[in-house]
Amino acid sequence: MRYNRDVKQYTYILLEDTAILPVSLNNLMEHIKDDVPRQDIYTDTGVADAYILNNTNKLNIATLATGLRIRFEVTNVNTGASTVNVDNTGVKNLFMPDGTTSLVAGVLIPETLHTMSYDTTLDSGAGAFKMIKPSELTDDEKEYVYAALILKSVVKFAEIYTKREFLTKTFKTFRDSFPGASISSFPISTHMHHLGFELRRSKLQSVEQIQYLKDNVLTTVDTSTYYATNETDFSSVELIDGEVWPNDADNRFQSIEITFKAGFGDNFTDIPENLRGALLQHFLRYFSDRGDCTDASCPVGKNLPIESKAVYDFWRIIDIGG
Repeated sequence: MRYNRDVKQYTYILLEDTAILPVSLNNLMEHIKDDVPRQDIYTDTGVADAYILNNTNKLNIATLATGLRIRFEVTNVNTGASTVNVDNTGVKNLFMPDGTTSLVAGVLIPETLHTMSYDTTLDSGAGAFKMIKPSELTDDEKEYVYAALILKSVVKFAEIYTKREFLTKTFKTFRDSFPGASISSFPISTHMHHLGFELRRSKLQSVEQIQYLKDNVLTTVDTSTYYATNETDFSSVELIDGEVWPNDADNRFQSIEITFKAGFGDNFTDIPENLRGALLQHFLRYFSDRGDCTDASCPVGKNLPIESKAVYDFWRIIDIGG
């Protein structure tokens, strides 16, 4: 059981999120591939408008052939005309579904499953990819899109229920002043007073930086001043014994900015094994029961598999006053 030691409820802004969709969906669909033929999802390591797509779960494509369909997710939204390089087969233009119009801004967005097909006759015979309209998806591809939506809903429910971040996320949170500001002008034992910040996102991986406004300019606190605890629930940033927090921060709301990372890790396999199993059971329940509900009366948390709930309860942070 965890008690909220902060009286004020502080703001937490999500700065960066590790996409759970491509690799995890590939892993989960292994368990239901009898129902849905496996369709490996490609992940992007490029930049906006120049996407590099690879899939570590299968053999690389040696040659691009007409009719090849690729399902993929991008890291950055496109700002206009774009290119793709699939399995290092070479840079190819990516067109709108008509095969001639350059991609317009905002077609490719992160955390969304996209499908494109290759045609050797496009781009004046140089060969190119074109986007596939939702109406042109095969039944199997539609099942994958539906599965992706279910997976996102299941993971989001589990994160909210357990009060934990599953894959690495970067957050920024604010404080109005340094702890013990009224006594921080001289060294004092941190065992006598609480002089730290509790970070209410779990599990803490690292504190990237602590900054504060001095004369309305952000100034970085030296890392030798503080350390981070390693808790199973909510960790904290504490003042090293004998050190002091800066005493020249501007007197204003949100004068302190703390940037940190939380989550089990960057990869789906970093999530504890029993928790991955619970997600699988939860996912399979809703995937197999798809179509049974036609309205909002069946939220993702309803009829939660008892096996999944038992594991979620094990990992759940009971937060009093949180």
